[in-house]
This record gives sequence, C-alpha cells and structure tokens, in this order.
Amino acid sequence: MDTPEEFKRLVQSFWQGSRREYPNHSAWLRAGVGGLTTHERTVSKKFLDGLLATATEDEMLAVWRSGAPDYWIKPIRPFFAELSSVLGQLSR
Repeated sequence: MDTPEEFKRLVQSFWQGSRREYPNHSAWLRAGVGGLTTHERTVSKKFLDGLLATATEDEMLAVWRSGAPDYWIKPIRPFFAELSSVLGQLSR
C-alpha cells in the first residue's frame, strides 16, 4: 500500500511528548491537523477514509510506521477514526 507524502507529513505532526503541550486530546489532534495545507488535509482525509473502510489493524500500523513516526499508537484504528473526523471538521 502506497502512503501519500501528505499523510506521512501528518504522521510526523505527532511525536512522543507532544500531547503534553495541549490541554486535551482534541486540541492535540486539531493542532497536528492544523499544520497541514488544505491540499494535505484533503489527501490525508481521503486516504484515511479508504484505510478505515478496508484496512486491517496490521495494515494501518504499517501505514503509520511508513510515516517514520516518533510516537507509537496501538490500537491505531480509533486514532485514525478521530483524525479523519478532525480532518473533516477543519475542511469545512
């Protein structure tokens, strides 16, 4: 599965300890997504929605790792669902 560079950039918005900089989980997600351009958000949202519809947990973890993250998340499906929701909210 080819991971778009735009999504890899999103993955790199989250790193070990970055959550501590924000008052809550939602603010942390919004900040990570907020650093993307409109184009990067659109590509990432479409890619995430496709993953959520068809990919297994292992496939999703492989996609997460392909972005060279500095943050381990397991299970990844709920996190991806939250990211997709935030991307949808910020794209309106």
